[in-house]
Amino acid sequence: MKISVDKKIFEKFPTVSEYLVLARGVNVETSWSKHILEESKKNQAVLREEISQKGLENLPKFQRWVDIYNQVLKESDANKKFRRSVLPTHVALAKRVAKGDDLPNINPLVNYYNSFSLKYHLPIGGEDLAHYYGDARLFFATGDETYLETKGKSKVNVNKGEVVWCDGCSVCCRMWGWRQCNRTRVTNST
Repeated sequence: MKISVDKKIFEKFPTVSEYLVLARGVNVETSWSKHILEESKKNQAVLREEISQKGLENLPKFQRWVDIYNQVLKESDANKKFRRSVLPTHVALAKRVAKGDDLPNINPLVNYYNSFSLKYHLPIGGEDLAHYYGDARLFFATGDETYLETKGKSKVNVNKGEVVWCDGCSVCCRMWGWRQCNRTRVTNST
């Protein structure tokens, strides 16, 4: 399997960096589960305090990604309703925490990268590459790519201009890490 990022992403956003961590042999059901949850709660409390003092809109790493998403969506074929619903993953998590809600306990690996995302104010996601077909690519969608919605069985075409992770089968993740498909999400059996 090859993993690639289209150079047009970096041409459009020269200050954006993409980092990939490929972890093999990870035990999602780990003895570290309790520690990961404790660390997550600590990171949530720290961020909650930071947001209450400064406001989420004044935290540069969050606002930078909101601006990037807004630019991509404005230039895409996405309608207004869709554009309003899309947030970078770390911003959506931060808004949830700012309201006083705790992050959901999904599984230790997802809990870990969500906690890491809040701690470092970065959008982070995870995929189960065992369920990818062919190569993984990040690129601007043409609008012909299909995506199987997570909460349903219906396929939809993504908007032309969206940034998507795709394999040889379909779109695996929309807008960098905004929405994952069921097929490649990290589960307890990952």
